[in-house]
Amino acid sequence: MKKIVIVLLALTVISSISFAQTTTVEKKSVAEGTKTVIGKVVSVTLADPAKGVVSEAITVADDAGKTTTFAVKSTVKILDSTLNAITLNQLKAGDKVEVKHSKTNEAKSISVVK
Repeated sequence: MKKIVIVLLALTVISSISFAQTTTVEKKSVAEGTKTVIGKVVSVTLADPAKGVVSEAITVADDAGKTTTFAVKSTVKILDSTLNAITLNQLKAGDKVEVKHSKTNEAKSISVVK
């Protein structure tokens, strides 16, 4: 009986240590991770080298009316409201979107929300 209690106590200590490590990693990734903005598309800037526009961007206004412009690289995943992949030029002013971005306002993903 004593051996069972000791084994259970040891398992409890080991499992609590492993959960503590996971929590630390999650906090670190949140601190370094992305932020999220939900709002309506104000404008979409597409690259047009002929006009001297070499980068793409999306400007979004949140519910408070604050506008933020996000750089959009060609590798950014953009999804419509049914979770199908779309391109930046398919987004229109007025579309409600969720933009996950870095601290430097570089879009990591864009999703159309209903």
